[in-house]
Amino acid sequence: MGVWGMHPPRKIKENKKQIMFDAFKKYAVFTGRSSRTEYWLFVVFCFLVGLAVAIITVVIGFSSGVPSYAIEDLGEALGIVTTLALIIPAFAVGCRRLHDFNASGWWVLVMLIPLLGIIAFIIIGCVEGTKGPNRFGDDPKAVPVAVSNGTASEPVQTHA
Repeated sequence: MGVWGMHPPRKIKENKKQIMFDAFKKYAVFTGRSSRTEYWLFVVFCFLVGLAVAIITVVIGFSSGVPSYAIEDLGEALGIVTTLALIIPAFAVGCRRLHDFNASGWWVLVMLIPLLGIIAFIIIGCVEGTKGPNRFGDDPKAVPVAVSNGTASEPVQTHA
């Protein structure tokens, strides 16, 4: 820990990278809780992957002499593969995010409703979770504090 109990910048970056890929480490884990940070970093990652797929499709379309219908088919294929790769972790992280404020994970199916699902999950991503443990597990913001013998003691709330 650095000055005023804050982590040095390098540690924060490493931690954010780790958090971003936690959703993939827990690919199909629908139990437990996810913090707002984990949820939003996953959303940003999905957005960037979708953007990269779109850019790749456009670049291939402009740089090759391939007919436009073939490029559209390529774009659709890449989009389908990307969606299939991200759909399960998206539902899983959404479910764990719902668990963070003590709601049933089945509410994740609201994502399937056009427009309402997007609005609902923007709100879900902004709502602070239940402080302390709830029926779905421990608070994801709680960090175990090391004691002198190297074991962890009671978790401590952080302000993230």
